Amino acid sequence: MRRHRQSLTNRLCQNVSCKRAEVNRATITKYFDNLQESLNGVPPENIINYDETNLTDDPGRKHSIFRRGVKYPERVMNSAKTSTSLMFAASAAGELLPVYVVYKSEHIWDTWTEGGPDGTRYNRSKSGWFDNVCFRDWFIP
Repeated sequence: MRRHRQSLTNRLCQNVSCKRAEVNRATITKYFDNLQESLNGVPPENIINYDETNLTDDPGRKHSIFRRGVKYPERVMNSAKTSTSLMFAASAAGELLPVYVVYKSEHIWDTWTEGGPDGTRYNRSKSGWFDNVCFRDWFIP
């Protein structure tokens, strides 16, 4: 290493799966050729790209001061963790579709649907993640 320090370095690396490592220039070229053929004649407003993200509010564990000898220190809170999923979508023509919000809850409250961007649609699921019901509701308004 000392002898070749001008051209070699010791760095942390990322782990990559074997399948991902198999991707090469030919694979990518084939993908884009197939995509171009598939999208031939499709108007840009009919090509939609969407992505889901999940926001969590995890208060985590905090250090607090307790009397010596307390065996089970607890911090009382209204909820342990909340989760909200958001679906963003846009067409290839540049049109942004309304945001779709999924709350972690058994029921949805009217106050949760106030003040959002125009056209925003709301739903809820037990986990706060998209499930088949939520995806179908988003996809088929």
